[in-house]
Amino acid sequence: MNFEELKDYIYDFLENEWRSLYNDDEYNEDNIDEFTYYWTNSENEEIYNLIEDELNMDNIWDIIRYVAFEYDNVWDEPFSFTCKDKLLKHFIFFEGYRFGVEKSENLESDEEEAPS
Repeated sequence: MNFEELKDYIYDFLENEWRSLYNDDEYNEDNIDEFTYYWTNSENEEIYNLIEDELNMDNIWDIIRYVAFEYDNVWDEPFSFTCKDKLLKHFIFFEGYRFGVEKSENLESDEEEAPS
């Protein structure tokens, strides 16, 4: 898989898990936070193992650049690449964060469209 396919893979995985929990579209900001925390900040290694199996020399460099850029944007400091484990966990975190932001934006737009 190339880098974009890996990003899409994480996003699609999260979307499928999300739909299995919130298929009626009734959710709130807390649901989004809990969900993304569970899948991106816990000891859950399901996504990690799937991504790790797809690593190659081409996509790992793209992942390093992506994580370094996002890390600098979020924490305003350089990312220290010390091991594959740290890199993949941050990669999954940033994609989960993107997923959560999109869900939050959808929630806000749904609330704005709701009749008063």
